[in-house]
Amino acid sequence: MVGVESPTYYWFLEAIDRLGLKAVEIPTHPKKGIELEPLEELIERGEVDALLLVPTVSNPLGSTMPDEKKKRLAEIASSAKIPLIEDDIWGELSYQPFRPPTIKSFDREGWVLLCSAYSKTLAPGFRLGWTVPGRFYKEVMRRKISSTLSNDALSTMVLSEFLSTGGCDRYLRRIRRQLEDQVRRFSAAILESFPEGTRISRPSGGCLLWVELPEGVNARHLHDRAAEREISIIPGDIFSPTGRYTNFTRINCGQEWSARVEVGLENLGRLAGEAT
Repeated sequence: MVGVESPTYYWFLEAIDRLGLKAVEIPTHPKKGIELEPLEELIERGEVDALLLVPTVSNPLGSTMPDEKKKRLAEIASSAKIPLIEDDIWGELSYQPFRPPTIKSFDREGWVLLCSAYSKTLAPGFRLGWTVPGRFYKEVMRRKISSTLSNDALSTMVLSEFLSTGGCDRYLRRIRRQLEDQVRRFSAAILESFPEGTRISRPSGGCLLWVELPEGVNARHLHDRAAEREISIIPGDIFSPTGRYTNFTRINCGQEWSARVEVGLENLGRLAGEAT
């Protein structure tokens, strides 16, 4: 059984299901990440055999765990001798002045497998990533070779050249500011256009907003009606293995702000209001 945040990234749930495993939801604070006391109780009862977490700029909440909490998670994984897979794919897009540390940076016994990629920061089409698997190095290498014998050489060389010139750091500084501004614009437009009672997350980085709609609004129905108008949102229930968050939706703020985006959010808000 694999412990995940609640809500968690829906493709994690797909991957866990394909492996024939069960995802276990761990209560999660909207700003500080998973709650440690319930996690330790689940581990003691033998209900969690591994963890799959996004502790820095989580998806979909956008939250970042405090450093002391990350350190404690590393200690819990080591003490319980369970693997903790840390997805850090959004870590470089934190709005904080300094890049937040990973859980892996507190790992002393190799139970944390750190994973990341450049698909969210530099080039989605490259599909290039990396991992620091700790004590699971041999198993990870075996699975890597059996699934993809080698990476694309050209894109790897292009990325290597870009990283070596310092251009990546300059780009990331600019894109962080841009995304933070876009999230601010999207947030303001949602609060203005959506029905009374709508609440939104305050992400610590990235470009995702987790939106709680008023009770009675079914996000799947809203998704279907929005799609008819070429407006894309993701219903909240797919972020839960038990189908929770039926009146939640995730909105991606990655598209550059424009009059078309503003009108789209106004129309989405009107549709949500009609559903109340």
